[in-house]
Order: sequence, then C-alpha cells, then structure tokens
Amino acid sequence: MLLFIILSGFILLFIVFLIYLILRSTLTLRIKCLISARHLEIHVTVYLWNKKVWAYQSEPEQLNKRKEPSATKDDMREERDMRSTTDNWSDQSRKAITLLRSLHVSDHVRISDLAWITTCGTGDASETAILCGVLWSVKASVMPWIGPFCDDKPRINVVPFFQRKCLSSNLSCMFHIRIGDAIAMIKKIRGQWKEG
Repeated sequence: MLLFIILSGFILLFIVFLIYLILRSTLTLRIKCLISARHLEIHVTVYLWNKKVWAYQSEPEQLNKRKEPSATKDDMREERDMRSTTDNWSDQSRKAITLLRSLHVSDHVRISDLAWITTCGTGDASETAILCGVLWSVKASVMPWIGPFCDDKPRINVVPFFQRKCLSSNLSCMFHIRIGDAIAMIKKIRGQWKEG
C-alpha cells in the first residue's frame, strides 16, 4: 500500500511538472503574406519546441476579376449588402480593437523577424516618388504601434519601380506567445464575447 501511495505521488508530480512545462512553452507563429494588385497569398506555420506543428498555405487568389457592367436589381442589392458588410466590419473592428486593448497583448505577445517590403511604380518617375513618400509615411505611422511588441528592429522598405506600373507588399513576421498566456487570453475573449 505504501508503494502505491509513493508511486501515485511520483506520477502526480510528473503530471504537474508536464502541465507546467507545456503551459510555459512558447508557441511560435510564422506568417508570410504577399499582397499585390492581382493576387493574395498567405502562408502560416505554427511551431512548438522548434518543431513544425501545423502549416497552412492559401491558394493564390486572383483579385481583379472583372464582370460585365449591368444595372439590375441584383447590382443594387449587392451594393446594399456591401454597405451593410462595411458597416458591420467597422463595428467588428472597433470591438476587436477594444478587446485587444483590454487584453494587454503587449505583455504576452512578442514579434520578431518583422520584414515589410513594398514595391510600387506608376510608370512616371515623379508620381512614383510621391507614391513612395506616401507609403513611407504610412509605414512610419504604423511602426510606433507595432514597435512595443518587437524584440528586434523591424525591417521596412519601399522599393520604387520608375519604369513600370506595379504595387505589391510582402509582410513576414513571427509571433511568440506562451501557451498558458494564449489559454488565458482565449478565456478572456470568450468571457467578453458572451457579455456582448
């Protein structure tokens, strides 16, 4: 009987240690996103203990599919649906920002290897220069929000193409979060979601 109690104590101690080890482990999420005027690609890879656990690669979507112009009731209905979707998206994004602020994400999530490279060109050198300036100002205004999350210096760049028309943006980064923090954040999100 004494042997059984000692063995159960060791097994319980081992299980508690294993749970502690898992909750303190870091989950790494690598995201690569390529957005251009004609297509969108997303690659997501999840690592646990430096081993690839899960990967997702989107099918390249063609964004500029054109349809024949027609003024029918369906088009008006689509426009109304698009407006309601936009209003809904606006409300949802406000709620998401409020939720992220309440979670204190900067205490739990770390970003590393952030690279954001944008290529642009209009075919005219002066217009391309103005576009590059606008893109630099947008990136410079976004970086102070992202900066507190970053472990290392983000690499951002705007590459001008003066001779041709193009616009594409390549974003790559790694998110690090402890599994225990992720579970706590999910519980908090679910609680706030139920509240409305």
